[in-house]
Amino acid sequence: MTNVLCDLGGTNCRFALSDVNNMQPKYIACYSNQKYDTFEEVLTDYIHEQQIAEVQSLVVALAAPVEGDSIKLTNRDWKLDKSILKERLGVKHIHFLNDFEALGYSLTVADELSFNTVLKPSVVQCGGPKLVLGAGTGFNCVLLTPKGEVVCAEAGHSTLVTETPLDRQLQREFIVKYGRCSIERILSGNGIVEIYNAICSNNHQRAIFNTSHEIAEAGCNETDIFAFEACKEFSRILGRTAGDLALLTLPYSGIFLTGGITRALKRFIGEPGGSFSSSFFNKGRMREHMSQFPVFLLSDDHVALYGCGEFLSSQNQT
Repeated sequence: MTNVLCDLGGTNCRFALSDVNNMQPKYIACYSNQKYDTFEEVLTDYIHEQQIAEVQSLVVALAAPVEGDSIKLTNRDWKLDKSILKERLGVKHIHFLNDFEALGYSLTVADELSFNTVLKPSVVQCGGPKLVLGAGTGFNCVLLTPKGEVVCAEAGHSTLVTETPLDRQLQREFIVKYGRCSIERILSGNGIVEIYNAICSNNHQRAIFNTSHEIAEAGCNETDIFAFEACKEFSRILGRTAGDLALLTLPYSGIFLTGGITRALKRFIGEPGGSFSSSFFNKGRMREHMSQFPVFLLSDDHVALYGCGEFLSSQNQT
């Protein structure tokens, strides 16, 4: 029987296949959401391209809180309904997961994932939880306990902590716009654009970049000083937030960073003594304790698909 695994983000939709004998994702394909009006359309394209006669199970990791059988995406005007998908596409079983819940399941096979070491621990601890967090279209985190339980969160919607004049400036601007300033208003693709625009404005310069991709590329290549500063500031805030979440959850088995904008800033995040690591360790009396948390950067876009496969495997074992 064929199973379809799906990682549905705000920007892209990634699919893969698995079967009962091997839940590892295969035949991976990526589609731009902008080219489709509904999730049903993009799923239909993938099924036809793979020449699938019958789908036994569909597992969808999506960027939204998962409640009930009908889900509306947070960052795209799409609605997914289990009954409609079953009726129109003939799918027998459908499972909806929060995208970070899928990332949590992927950590059960962490050794099979591609990642780079950002921070090595001073002391190797055994048996602690794993934490995955990251910035892409939005921001969130999830915890995998030593017993294999996946503990979900909506961390991106918690209030941003501010420490610097730039933090407070951004906070004021977002409070005016939205009534409050959440973490993912800053730690997201749109957030780095806001940081860049604020830096340009503070220096009485016209912003010449409009997208997170342009800013990350110019910053990493040092072709624009304001993009470079925006990347540093974003990495600083990400490091501070990762450190805060580490103190809340004590992930001695590792912190795994993910997300498109996070990976795009690999240079800044992996820089020894750089803005990310300096901010991560800057926890006052807990500074020395922070060195006990290993930090890794997941380096591919297919991690959530592994998580979908592991989730389905766990369902088949119960």
